[in-house]
Amino acid sequence: MKKLVLFFFFALLLQAAIAKEVSVSFNFPLNSGFQDFKQTITTVDDANAFTAIMQAASSAALSLGVSYYDFDSDGVKESAFIDSINGVSASEDFSKYWQFSINNTPAMVGVSSFIPENNDAIALDYLDGRIPDAFEWLLDFQKSNGEIGGNLFQHSIALASLSLAGSNGVNAGSAISQAVSNLLSSQGSDAGFGDDLQTAVATIALLSNGKSLDEFDVSGKTSIELLEEHQQNDGGFKSGSASSDVDTSSWALLAFKQAGFEAPLKDGKSPIDYLILAQHSNGSFGYNASDASESIDFTEEALIAFGVAGAESSESAGKAIEWLSGRQDSEGCISDGFRTALGSIAFKTGNELENSGKAAECLKTLQNGDGSFGRSSNPSNAIDTAFAIVALSSAEFPLNVSQDSNGSGNGSLGLNSVVKFSIEIENNGSVRAKNVNVLLSGIPSGWLLSEAQGSISHFGEIEPGEKRTAEIFAVLKSTGSYDVQARVTSDQIAESIGSNILELGVEEAALEVVLRVSG
Repeated sequence: MKKLVLFFFFALLLQAAIAKEVSVSFNFPLNSGFQDFKQTITTVDDANAFTAIMQAASSAALSLGVSYYDFDSDGVKESAFIDSINGVSASEDFSKYWQFSINNTPAMVGVSSFIPENNDAIALDYLDGRIPDAFEWLLDFQKSNGEIGGNLFQHSIALASLSLAGSNGVNAGSAISQAVSNLLSSQGSDAGFGDDLQTAVATIALLSNGKSLDEFDVSGKTSIELLEEHQQNDGGFKSGSASSDVDTSSWALLAFKQAGFEAPLKDGKSPIDYLILAQHSNGSFGYNASDASESIDFTEEALIAFGVAGAESSESAGKAIEWLSGRQDSEGCISDGFRTALGSIAFKTGNELENSGKAAECLKTLQNGDGSFGRSSNPSNAIDTAFAIVALSSAEFPLNVSQDSNGSGNGSLGLNSVVKFSIEIENNGSVRAKNVNVLLSGIPSGWLLSEAQGSISHFGEIEPGEKRTAEIFAVLKSTGSYDVQARVTSDQIAESIGSNILELGVEEAALEVVLRVSG
């Protein structure tokens, strides 16, 4: 009897020794109504990925639709294919489906064929499309305080890329509102957002999402005016060093262009003059004019700046394009995901469409299983994912921003895109307006996002002479044309006040409303 007990004890030790831990994730599409799920499970050493997935699904009470296939024609259906999870199925043409990933890399084998190692991460990611999946990753990794990424630069570039969500059919209204609020909370008393590089990209992010400069000025000074004050005598801009640098000068120029201004001049010199000064004879760039090293990303940034500057930098742009083309391999890739994305944007800005397209095609092969992009030192990060979104959307800096409407539609949006209505309210009366509410008519109420989802439609009070702006987001759930009217009510007025009527079809709509209160 004693020997039997020892035998069983030895068997238990052996079983424990060959067990392994595997991380299993289920990443649902944005509009599915289901939360993503991730769990580390313990399974036997020879268990395949399908066993681990089924074990995790059971733990999470997820319902899996599975088909079995006989791929080797031996009469045994030994291979499993996961068709659906909680009723979320692949599309009929399989343009959308559940993708199996191993350590965040799309797998080349099926779930039945792969046996994970200890501490491997496997996932089923619903592939919605390369751009929607990249947006989804940014939205999934947005923090509760609205921040995206690890610092203000990453957050700003990510926010700028979210301005393209609506045109790509992605509902990001609430996320954009939270990200804007987070960014504005970082603004200093001088109207800046830290150093000049951070101020430049933050300005681009806010402007590309429909904010006007005076909406985030501080004591009458705008962030663009602050940048202009900081311009160096050589025409450039600096951050964290004693002299102008290529990085800051390029983004500062783009901030001015995003704001609708020409390149600023200091002692008759512009940021382009500085970039031409800093360029190496072979067309490349280092960090600044005294840096002899050749940087791919600084060259790409300078090329984008040259592109928006136009004819004055055409010769320098040509040299930069020639050098950068030499860094692009036969597949269109440039070093890694970050530089390939930025390079695609740079080539497009420089009107080198063939090179830009090749880089974008390479970029598609570099996307991680969860939709993100990265590089070897940082496999999934916000800035690389954001630049990939801009590149794959065939967009370029300065990013296009829909113009405000004064009552006539000036464009149209795709189905399921998001509209933000901005309603400016001014109390021109002599008493405080209390309990002010803004309502939209002419649009189905089911399309409107609540205040919890980012809309601002209520003000407890508006003082005499004070201006407030309501922002109401709506998801376009049906095609057609709609005449939309804003109505403002208050405890201090007997009747509601209507705004101008406009034809829906623009991303940004400013409905001018003047609230007059007498008494």
